[in-house]
Amino acid sequence: MKILTICGSLRRESYNQMLLSSLSQYAPKDWVFKQSISIGELPHYNEDIDTATPPSSVDQFRKEIEEADALYWAMPEFNHSIPGVLKNALDWATHPLNEAALLGRVIAVSVVTQGRGGYRGMSDLSRVLRDLGNFVVPAPELCIQFAHEHISPEENGQVSITDPVTEKLLKIQLQNLEYAVRHRMGHHAGMCWKNFFENMATL
Repeated sequence: MKILTICGSLRRESYNQMLLSSLSQYAPKDWVFKQSISIGELPHYNEDIDTATPPSSVDQFRKEIEEADALYWAMPEFNHSIPGVLKNALDWATHPLNEAALLGRVIAVSVVTQGRGGYRGMSDLSRVLRDLGNFVVPAPELCIQFAHEHISPEENGQVSITDPVTEKLLKIQLQNLEYAVRHRMGHHAGMCWKNFFENMATL
């Protein structure tokens, strides 16, 4: 399985990035994890530049999504919702609507925050992804609060999850991600949108 990880934080020492860096420790050995292009490199979405030859960063981001078997998104919660930089990435990945890279995908979503909260942002991101024709793993919900108490960077560059409950939830989430890919749940989630676009094209 090829898993594309997408970090919704641009902070250099992001706990969300640390979580993404730890995933390979809890997944089968034959899984391949690839970090997406930094979403901070994507320009503000603008239909004027979303042409047959979009900006190179956009083209790369879309191709990374298309080549992956599944996506894993990790983000902080900003103002009780999705960080603006991540919403911008969503807009690029879902246009043009009739040939969007982000359609019919299997996705796992996590929120990592240094304080309380996180569930509203997770709910917003999950809803948008589902509404756009993707399958979002519904359980377990992995919202890591007070991240500094649960995620620990090591001197050798490895990242450890020090809380056994969080560690167990992550393992189950990855098992369910594999199940969803194996049963083509992303394909089924995107069929209504694909059918809509195919029929509209004949008008």
